[in-house]
This record gives sequence, C-alpha cells and structure tokens, in this order.
Amino acid sequence: MKPAPFAYHRAHSVGEAVALLAELGDEAKILAGGLSLVPMMNFRLARPAALVDVTRIEGLSYLRADPDGPDERNGLRIGALTTHRTVEISRDPAVLVGFGVLPRSARWIGHYPIRSRGTFGGSIAHADPASEWCLLAVLLGGRVMLTGPDGQRTVPAAEFFQGYYTTAARPVARRAWLAERDQIRRAGQHAGIGYACFSERTAYGTPAMSQRRMRMTPGYDTALVRMDPTGEVIVTTGTCGHGQGHETTFAQIVADRLGVHPDQVRLRQGDTDLASYGWGTWGSRSVVIGGGAAARAADLVAGQLRKAAARLLEASPADVELAEGSARIRGDAGVAIPIAELARMVHFQAHRLDEDLRYGLEARVSYDPPGTFSNACHVAMVTIDPGTCAIRLHRYLVVEDRGVVINPMAVDGQVRGGVTQGAAAALLERVCFGPEGQPASATLMDYLAPTAAEMCPVDIVHLQTPSRFSETGAKGTGEGGMIGAPAAVLGAINDALSDTDVRFDHIPVLPQDLSAALSKAGAAP
Repeated sequence: MKPAPFAYHRAHSVGEAVALLAELGDEAKILAGGLSLVPMMNFRLARPAALVDVTRIEGLSYLRADPDGPDERNGLRIGALTTHRTVEISRDPAVLVGFGVLPRSARWIGHYPIRSRGTFGGSIAHADPASEWCLLAVLLGGRVMLTGPDGQRTVPAAEFFQGYYTTAARPVARRAWLAERDQIRRAGQHAGIGYACFSERTAYGTPAMSQRRMRMTPGYDTALVRMDPTGEVIVTTGTCGHGQGHETTFAQIVADRLGVHPDQVRLRQGDTDLASYGWGTWGSRSVVIGGGAAARAADLVAGQLRKAAARLLEASPADVELAEGSARIRGDAGVAIPIAELARMVHFQAHRLDEDLRYGLEARVSYDPPGTFSNACHVAMVTIDPGTCAIRLHRYLVVEDRGVVINPMAVDGQVRGGVTQGAAAALLERVCFGPEGQPASATLMDYLAPTAAEMCPVDIVHLQTPSRFSETGAKGTGEGGMIGAPAAVLGAINDALSDTDVRFDHIPVLPQDLSAALSKAGAAP
C-alpha cells in the first residue's frame, strides 16, 4: 500500500523547521528517521498533508553529559537525531557512568532496523511502542525538551507519553482554549471548559452476549455477496441502517476487496425476504459485524475471480490482483481482463472454466467477533450570559479512536450528531410530570430538541488504532458522540461557575435552574 499524497519540505535549521510547522499547521508531521512514521503512512494509519524533514539539520545527533541532572549525578542528554544504535555501541563515559543500563539493554529493545536507522526524536515524538525507548525514558525519570513557536519547555517523560502514538507535544491548543476562556471572562461573561473521557464496549458478538444467559443470544451477522454478469455487486445483510451511511461504507469495504468502484456495489439490508437471520443495528455493531461478514464474503468472491482470471490468463491465482476494475498480473498491468468481462464469462461461458468456477460468483459468510472497545476524549467550552443565564456551546473538540475509519465523512457525521444529542441532554431536554403523573412536556415547545442554531462547530481528531478483533480494523462508532457530551458540557458549566458557590450534578441545566441556584447562593446578577 502506498501513503496518501503529501507535500515534502526539508528544513536546514531548527528555526526553519519550527517556522514550517507553524505555517503548515496541525496536518504536518516531522520526519526524523522514518521508522515510526513511514510504516503508519504506508498503511494509511497516518495521513499527514505535509512532512517536514529534519534529518539534515546539524547539531541534533549527540550524546553528552548534562550537569543539570536530577540529582548529584550528571544527567545525560540525547540529541533528537541520535540513532538507537549509537547508544547501543557507545563507550562514552557520559553514558557508561550512571547510565550503563542504556547500552546494556539496547540490544534487547526494539528490532534491529529500528535501532540502526530509527532516531530518538522520531520514536519519542510519535510515542512509538515498537522502539520501547519511551518506556525506558519513563523508568529512568527522563525529561523531554521541546522547541516550538512559543520557545523551549521541558516535560517529564511520565507526563509526555499519553498512549500509543500519543504525546503531550501539542499543548498549544489547550493554551489557546484557556486564553480564549479567560478573554471571554474578562469581557463580562462566564466561560468554562469541561472534559470527559470514556471507553465504550461496542459490536458485541455472541461470546459476550452469551454471558447474559438469555433465551435468544444475539451477536453474529451474515452477509451474502454476489456479482452478476455485468460486474455489478449485490450485498445482502441483516443489519439495517437508519442514516449511518451503510450504503456507502459497506460498498467501500466490498469494493476494496473486489477491485471495483464503490458505485458498482448495491446494499440490500433489513429485508427479511432476502437476508439471512441477522440482529439489526444496535450497540455500534453494523460496520464491525455486518461489515466484517461482508468483508469475508467479498474475500471469497475475490478468490473466485482470481482463480477464473488465472485460468483465462494462464497464470497462478497468487499472481493475479484485482484493482481499478480489472484482474491483472502483478507487475504487468498490460496483462489484464476487465472484471465485468470476467463476470460475464463465468456466467455465460462457463465451459471455458474449471467446474468449480462455473455458474456464478457469490459467497455467504457469518461473522461473530468477541467485540471491540472504542474510546474518546471530549472537550467542551460554554459561555453563560450573566443577565439571562442562557448557556451556549462555544467550542467543542472530540479526539476519538474508532479504529480504522472506513469513511471519514460518515464517521464525522455520526460523531457530530451524537455530540448534538448529548449536548441537548445536558442543556435542553427535560421530561416533566405534573402532580398527578401527567406528562407536562408533551410538545416540542416544552421538551426542547436541538437544532443547528444551538450547536457550535465540532472539531474531530481520529487516532485510528486498528482493532485486532475486527475484520476491517474498525471499532463501533454510533453512540460515542452521545456518551461523552453530557459530562463534558456539565463540567464546562461548573468550570464557568468556579467563581461562585454553585455546582450542578444533574442534567439538564436550564437557564431557570441556573438563575435559581445563583439566587439561592446570593450570586445572582
């Protein structure tokens, strides 16, 4: 697989690199050694819009004693472009005296290509678990020195590494949020920032659902993938979408495996006259389980196409690849047959093929994984009008890991819709009953549903750690936006009220609730 297109920039000094990164923004990444970043780019787990190459900057490869060590001993400074192998073979007293554990353990850390070519700067900046130097830096009480547009700062390694490929190297955004909050406060409004982190179990298969001991154990799903004589592909599944974009994502999953355009794939879902038994759409399961079944069925049909093409092209099936609408010989795109023509032959000229390849191209597969775990962090900023106590969302950020994102637009839409629903639960939607138990919020004048007018833009960052319990590497997405938003918004409200004695531990928080609480606390405007 090739990386997504990107712009390349070579820096000749630290100052030039910092300036380039500031100009290019968050979509740019540093190329220090390439052993951490390039594999992620090749698998398209990282898709930077630009690379800033710092490998030619002089003065960043060194090992030397640091008189400002953490105790009576000298410390050790390691340059960003120092390779791991340099430490492994070092006989420098600055390394051997007090830090001899580094060269002694180096040969057991990571793989040889990483030690020979990978740099400390690359592995540390990307928190690459394959090098394991990150863990050693934490165990030795190391510190990471960072240079950016705001100058230099030092971060303890224990605080710098926050997860696989996740570091504290970008606190600029948080400082900007805090500065904006403080500016709003100086202008006379209340403003606050709230955070919510969660891990969500998604896409339960029967291994998990059977623990509930129900008479009917849901979890698996079945897909049928069939290619007709024109090369059109029909996917039948027991899941049933209601706005998540299944028609798009299932088409992408199947099309990638069959080498056809997604426009040639049609999805039939939720039709009990056509579909095998399935368990519908719930628990953020459709793309993981239904999509996983479709992926496996498509792989079987792809195998049938390769065998048929190999027979017609007089080649081995292993040498046939399906891409760009053709079955072709690897390394020789000129020896190919259109997939539509191949499908026509399988159906209408079956005598030209071996018996096991005749009469049709289809496969039916059931998929029953144990389940996946999605996670995210939501950050909300709210403002409160001191006169009316009206609460409004000002900014919102979601940093989430849903595994491989098959269609970013579809996922972003689900996240934004979930955030809107969750924010409404925190700010608008209240069910009320009268003294006799009669509903008092039976209309949308009383029970306030969210609209675009109540929302602010929602920024989304995808981490994309593939799940090994998912056929496609994807994790569940549907409910994540809803889970984090209520707590993040409530936390932001309480932060906005930090200069008062008022705190809320319930939702929704309506303007009348806030006004009453401030009046009771003697802090009403």
